[in-house]
Amino acid sequence: KSFEYLEKMGYCYQKMGKFNKAIELYQQAELFDKNKIWLQKKLGYCFRKTGDYSKAIEYYKNIIKSEPTDLNNLAYLGQLYIDIEDYESALKYYYKVEYEQPDNMKVYRPIGWCSFVQGKYDIAIKYFSKILEKTPSKSDYLNIGHSYWASGRLDRALEAYREAVRISGNNKVWFRETFF
Repeated sequence: KSFEYLEKMGYCYQKMGKFNKAIELYQQAELFDKNKIWLQKKLGYCFRKTGDYSKAIEYYKNIIKSEPTDLNNLAYLGQLYIDIEDYESALKYYYKVEYEQPDNMKVYRPIGWCSFVQGKYDIAIKYFSKILEKTPSKSDYLNIGHSYWASGRLDRALEAYREAVRISGNNKVWFRETFF
């Protein structure tokens, strides 16, 4: 068997959602070239999909050693830490991305969320506010509303919740289901 064949078969299984079979084939291909970044990323992704976050994190830490300037890898590793609810570790990676790309809005939501769940409401409000200045969604207003509410600013929370409902097209069912 050639490693290209194993990679392609693994990728087919990955696309079919058969992540365990994809992992099996990718690991066989890995015997031929353990340091191939494409293969490491696929394995990290599949391990995440199977719920084996520690393996996914291990792969992505190795990827970062090989590609330290690829900020997408740092952000993905941050997401893996959110998946296991290690918000402090997630923030380290997201803050590094923000430091390298201060206008990268993709990190504002996870930084805001991690800060919120850690009880750092002022930081959460700071990051959710940055989003509201650019391209807010109904969920962004909901999240900043939660942050205001948790910090005791009920008037601001109510204002944010009203805006979330307005942006949702007055979808009160969405609001109730999401809120609770």
